[in-house]
Amino acid sequence: MATPINLSEDDIQNLRTELNKMFDQLRTDESNFTEFYRNPIKFLQNFKIKALDYLNGFNSLKDRLNTALKHIIDQSGRIVNSCLICKTTVLIIIFGTLGKSALLWNGISSGLNAIKDGLKDYFDKTSTEIERSFNFIDEKLEVITPSHLALQICKNLGYCPDYSY
Repeated sequence: MATPINLSEDDIQNLRTELNKMFDQLRTDESNFTEFYRNPIKFLQNFKIKALDYLNGFNSLKDRLNTALKHIIDQSGRIVNSCLICKTTVLIIIFGTLGKSALLWNGISSGLNAIKDGLKDYFDKTSTEIERSFNFIDEKLEVITPSHLALQICKNLGYCPDYSY
């Protein structure tokens, strides 16, 4: 079972402050977005984010996190080539979601595993069969993507033309 990461109030305030600095840099110079996209974790390490200290010594985790962030940005499709406001909005959504989901995931991951184990035992099925049954959750989550949400926000603020993906 994963060890939960307990962020102090100072860690959370530091994260807010440093992410605001990062977003300011992204807004003022679009080349920063390219640098962020190339290596998200390395770009984040330019800031004094205390929560990143939890990643020290976990290079494989850093690599997976880089891959996950790049995948999310890639899934954003045309947003990457869109206006800077859309790009920044996508990043805010990604980091907001990751921050909230990291805290939530610590609380529910063991619960989901217990549910899967219980279902496996109850229905006398294999882990693979139970895992397939949980795929519907992923399908539902794909409906709300960071790019779609960012586009809606940007359009509602009047920055992007009215087109859909």
